[in-house]
Amino acid sequence: MENAKPGDTRLKIDSTLFTNEKSKSRLKRALPDNYYSRLSLGLAKLRALFDAVKPINNAEKA
Repeated sequence: MENAKPGDTRLKIDSTLFTNEKSKSRLKRALPDNYYSRLSLGLAKLRALFDAVKPINNAEKA
């Protein structure tokens, strides 16, 4: 995240979500295509989103 440009970050998020949807049948069509790429979120708001999701991800790994 530290080295990513805002537009690049949005594309990476969308690509990751697409890959997850493609590989997990229960997630298919759960999100619209290119959702984050089309949002006008600034980098600070994207970081806030990551900060909110990170504890959830870490809890699942434990």
